[in-house]
Amino acid sequence: MDELNQIYRVKNTINSTINKINDSTAVNLSNSWYWASSEGYNGTAWLWNMGNGRQLNEYKFESFSVRAIRVF
Repeated sequence: MDELNQIYRVKNTINSTINKINDSTAVNLSNSWYWASSEGYNGTAWLWNMGNGRQLNEYKFESFSVRAIRVF
């Protein structure tokens, strides 16, 4: 969750940098929900909303975006 918090705090900078790369495979972060790798309880995992910073525990069968994070 710490990694997603860091991404959320600098989301505008990340999107600006992605736009400068001018690569069709690089996609901006949207203001929607992203899965975290942190599991919750009873088949759930944590989500992070990149629009407002909210966190939510949701069942894993729901469909949300993911974002690969290498290292911070």
